[in-house]
Amino acid sequence: SGCQKGLRVVRGNFSRTFLRFGYHEITEIPAGASDVRIRETVKSRNYLALRTQSGLSVVNGNWVVDRQGSFTAAGTRLTYQRPNEIRSRKGESITAAGAADRGPACLPDLPATRSQCVL
Repeated sequence: SGCQKGLRVVRGNFSRTFLRFGYHEITEIPAGASDVRIRETVKSRNYLALRTQSGLSVVNGNWVVDRQGSFTAAGTRLTYQRPNEIRSRKGESITAAGAADRGPACLPDLPATRSQCVL
């Protein structure tokens, strides 16, 4: 099956459309998680954000939108991708191949609200 004994696949879909202004937690990534893939299925006016469990912003925090690139948090390297906002129809993504030392959580970041993941 490709999954090692003791590992489990976690999937979810956050589809709430009407949220108040600000950051909203959409998921928490458990410690030891690997092959993490958080993505918008369709481009939106929102931004994905990531913070540590202690509240330290990693990606798109403190009301600042980061450029796409690599970031390090919870002992793992993360890749944030944000396609060209004018021409692309693809949404944003945050991925990590390695295992996280501590559990992150994810919150959505709308222009009026923000989605953010917590590490």
